[in-house]
Amino acid sequence: MSPAAHHTLTEQLVDFAEGRLAAPQRAQVEAHLATCGRCARQASALRHLIEVMRADDSADAPVHVVNRAVRLFRTQRLASAPVSPRRRILAVLRLDSARQMFAPALRAVGSGTRELLFDIHDDNELEVRIEPAEGGWRIAGQVLGSCSGGHVVVEGSAGQAATDLNALCEFSLPPQPGAIYKLVLQFEDVEVEVPILELRG
Repeated sequence: MSPAAHHTLTEQLVDFAEGRLAAPQRAQVEAHLATCGRCARQASALRHLIEVMRADDSADAPVHVVNRAVRLFRTQRLASAPVSPRRRILAVLRLDSARQMFAPALRAVGSGTRELLFDIHDDNELEVRIEPAEGGWRIAGQVLGSCSGGHVVVEGSAGQAATDLNALCEFSLPPQPGAIYKLVLQFEDVEVEVPILELRG
């Protein structure tokens, strides 16, 4: 078996490049480098790196600058870290009062009000009411089924609004201009999305 069959460990090459090996070990590494191009290139690169590091005479940054940089990176990492991983689920439209002649599952609503019923996670349902209001269209609704609170966001080209679910898992958002929106319910471990919510007359 050739000497090159077993390469020299990187730690031993570093010690060799820094001149810390005893004479017998140094002779053994030199013999190996004479027959192994890979280890010889690695040893040469390590020698060059050590020379550059020893020649570096730049001053270290002041302690207060280093500490400030560390705090900045730590703050950014904490701010960008997700609170908890959430499964993402698309709500499935089951009933739309604008398309149903008779929808017994929907409560009686006033003129111009559109009511939607979606299937969401864990056999729960989402009821959404869209009604005309001064300044646009009001979006309100309720999660039907087990619910322990959450956050509701509506966003689209005309703007964004958000609110929390109340104790009855109801929500009501301020009037939004007519446009197409996305409605997102954020629960502790699940995010439910209604990808297209059209506010129109």
